[in-house]
Amino acid sequence: MLQEVTKKAKDLHDKEFKLPNQKPIQCLDERDACFKCYKEHEKDPLNCANVVQNFAECARRVKQQVSLGDKRADVMGVVGSRSNCVKPSESSGFLEAQFIGVCYGINGNNLPSPLNVVHLYTAHGITNMRIYDSDIGILGALKGSNIGVIVDIPNGKLQALNDPKEAANWVIVNVFNYFSQVKFKYINVGNEVSPVNAATSQFVPFLLPAMQNVQQAITKFKLQNHVKVTTAIDTGLLANTYPPSQAVFRDDVISFINPIIGFLKQNYSPLLANIYPYFAYISDPAHVALPYALFTQRVPDPSGYYNLFDAMLDSIYYATEKAGGDNVQIVVSESGWPSEGGVGASVENAATYYRNLIRHVKSRAKTIHKPGNAINAYLFAMFDENEKPGAETEKHFGVFHPDKAQKYNITF
Repeated sequence: MLQEVTKKAKDLHDKEFKLPNQKPIQCLDERDACFKCYKEHEKDPLNCANVVQNFAECARRVKQQVSLGDKRADVMGVVGSRSNCVKPSESSGFLEAQFIGVCYGINGNNLPSPLNVVHLYTAHGITNMRIYDSDIGILGALKGSNIGVIVDIPNGKLQALNDPKEAANWVIVNVFNYFSQVKFKYINVGNEVSPVNAATSQFVPFLLPAMQNVQQAITKFKLQNHVKVTTAIDTGLLANTYPPSQAVFRDDVISFINPIIGFLKQNYSPLLANIYPYFAYISDPAHVALPYALFTQRVPDPSGYYNLFDAMLDSIYYATEKAGGDNVQIVVSESGWPSEGGVGASVENAATYYRNLIRHVKSRAKTIHKPGNAINAYLFAMFDENEKPGAETEKHFGVFHPDKAQKYNITF
């Protein structure tokens, strides 16, 4: 793979675009990105691979903003020094402008092939995907798709990754080997691991060491400026969530979560959070109004919030700041509403929730506490999954039917 990417660098070596009074760092054209791979990089193929990938990524973002007459050479501060191929992000996680992603679960016996799923994402303009394990079929289908990917390491694999060699091998097999053709964004180590959840508490001792070992491997392979290592939490870790400004992490999880927040801050990584107004609504319908959960409430609550989603997101921000993560960004890694199977679950409610969440994100809405932060959210989920364990509602979160037909009239 390195030889292939390095060859690409060499092929583009002479296609340098020089601007008046600017050093020849790289060039952009209308079709794609190209750059000059400096002589001092040629003995370091991995750095060349990183530079190629970074330029392709930067160009996709920049070429929409720059006119043909003013192609700027300073993209992400790349300079011609081997020690500074890519300028590290100064904020957590390289967060982009607002976007909607969709989680792709495979707990079903009637789902489309991975290649057909990737085509479905592309056809509907869905640019970001979360997958819950490293699957060679899915990763292979994602090659060349330009879909940003969160790849999970399931809870059951965390103990094995407490061995640094196992963590390095996981990174090689599942990220490094695909890096030139798959747009990895985050490695999500563990999902909703919690000391106060009997279903996941056994994984608590293994989570942070696994994150550290994966980060060490990512850094060893010089991918740390492209792929961020993180974990996903749920709101069960919080206390005093209303008003959001009073939210904190529970006393009995502080010793667990604070070192994780410190890790994320140190590595400029975001915290992933699964946020479900649906579950908040059904757990306390006497105090949580359905319109408030569905983004249809027309008057603010006493704290100024028009919807529960923003209030829940700000609660996590406040708690994270109080745990020392003042610059840690939050990415909403799951949010959804079931179409059947339980209280409040209906096609009408689900369609309303998904449609309004998408509109909320795409309208560049901000939360009260974080008016400068983009909201990035992943809908849960792509398909109804007829073999998903748990309550009946768990099988009915899909925005598409298994036959690839849209369940709701929504635009991504």
